[in-house]
Parts: sequence; structure tokens; C-alpha cells
Amino acid sequence: MAYQLVLFDIDGTLVDSFAAYRQTMQAILPAFHQSPTVAALCETFSMSIDDEMAALKIPVNQKSRLLAAYDRETKRANHREPLFPGIIDMLDQLQRHRIQVGVVTSRLDADIANLDPNVFLNRMAIVVTADQVPYPKPDPRPLQFAINQLGVQPQESLYVGDAGNDEVAAKAANVDFGAALWGNSEAPFLRPNYHFYHPKDVIDVALSK
Repeated sequence: MAYQLVLFDIDGTLVDSFAAYRQTMQAILPAFHQSPTVAALCETFSMSIDDEMAALKIPVNQKSRLLAAYDRETKRANHREPLFPGIIDMLDQLQRHRIQVGVVTSRLDADIANLDPNVFLNRMAIVVTADQVPYPKPDPRPLQFAINQLGVQPQESLYVGDAGNDEVAAKAANVDFGAALWGNSEAPFLRPNYHFYHPKDVIDVALSK
């Protein structure tokens, strides 16, 4: 039986956003007495804001200041965050076969507001952010929330992401996990159900389960 629901992470999975993230962080972090290497930013890229701050050794009481600085720099620089090639075709084909698609991300509402909703967000049956479910991955609750809201069973669902936290969250939610390897991910996955090297691979698996 085909999957009834395919959920996606955003950064590094649907959207090629690392370059924008790197440039933004390199612009704002000197004000927080930090000058991380590109390798360090690769590690923090898929983290929740709290884990990111801990990794970068930024005090917890600077969270609001960091978020405001990130938002200002994002709007000022207007970095492009393009979709990976093949994403729109993948979403269209999944929906054509009546498979629901959705997003579960550690981004905040204000952060995804910078993305053009007409490009892909309006295609989603559900979009779950850290504002709606304030328990970032690897906590399974954001995934469980999406599944419950759409009335789908965990075994009928697939989560696609590019980070180890995505895999851990999926396994804890009893959801199959596919590692998105078409981007820049160097995550040490444990045992994903699938390895996806191109978005079209998701279509093949979703329809053939």
C-alpha cells in the first residue's frame, strides 16, 4: 500500500538554504563574539535555535537578540533560498496520486515568512513550525502533531529530512524515514529506511510501498 502522507523538513531538504544561512550567520555572529568556521556552521545548520546557541556558546539570555539580528540581516541581505531541482515536480506527482504532503520544520513562523508561499508552502496540507509545537526535533511531537491533525496513521507516513535529528524524530514517532542526500548533507544517519539521491526517488518509494 502506498504512503498516505509524506512530510518534509525544509532546510537542506526542500530548500537549498545553507548559503543564505552561512552568509547571515557570518554577518551577525561577530556581535556575539563568535566567528565560526564553515564546518561549524554545517553542524549547526539543521539544529533548533536552542541547540544552535549551545553549540556556538551563545548565552541563553541572548536568544531574543540573536533572533532579531538574524531577522534583520535576512531582510537586509535578501539572500536567495532556491528550491532544489526536482522538488516541484515531486510534490506535484505525489499530490496527483492523492498522497498528502506537509512540512515539519524547526524554523519559526517569522523565518518561513521570508519564503515565497506560492512556490511550495501553499501546496502543503500542513506546515508545522517551532512556534506551533515548541519541542524541536529530535522530539517526535512535531511529527506526531502533523500526523494526528491529518488523521493518518504513523505506518502510513514517511518523513524526509537531511539531518540526524530528523531520523531520530521519525523513529521515535514510529514513522519511516528517508535521508535526503540530494543537497549538502553530511549527517551521520543511523539506519534510514531509504536513501534518496534525487527527489524523484521519493516518488518511486511513496508509490511502491
